[in-house]
Amino acid sequence: MIKMFKEDEEIKKSDDDTLNRDDFAKNLALNIKNYFNRNDINNCLTIGLMGEWGSGKTSLLNMTENHLKETNIKIIKFNPWLYSSYNQLVEQFFDELIREFTDSRDETLRSYLRQYKLKVNELNLAKDLALAGVSLLDSRLGTVAERIIKTSSEEKNLEHFKNKISNQFSGREVVCVIDDLDRLSKKRNNGNV
Repeated sequence: MIKMFKEDEEIKKSDDDTLNRDDFAKNLALNIKNYFNRNDINNCLTIGLMGEWGSGKTSLLNMTENHLKETNIKIIKFNPWLYSSYNQLVEQFFDELIREFTDSRDETLRSYLRQYKLKVNELNLAKDLALAGVSLLDSRLGTVAERIIKTSSEEKNLEHFKNKISNQFSGREVVCVIDDLDRLSKKRNNGNV
């Protein structure tokens, strides 16, 4: 029987790679591992895989992840296209990070992540309320918004937690895989759902 149609399936493991991309995936994993082995790293590294829809980006990510699993690197997967707004996307990303760090040495990191998420949510709420003309609304809402907006130290507070989180990640080998960014609509990318 001849198959007329072949379903577009992502590759889960290197054995299924008929387009010989496994060497690229292996080299990418090796370069990521080598990055962590450098003594002078103190910033995150961002790698973008770009290509047309259906060109095999997810398959390449899967093969790279399989090679990374052979190391002690922690892999966190996040799919942003599942969420409907920018605020929800940020909140869910932090929730995913908090869920992934579960052993006892991670409690401080989880605490900082929770506090950072809370501060981001407060600032977003204040901005939303200000844009909606909170002064015309209930005075209690106005008071809360004014307190958040007038606190000029909020951005410094965010920076403080960002630095604390960064220090907690120091010495850890963590890779966040964010796939399907190309599925976000322009409205969702701008936060205007």
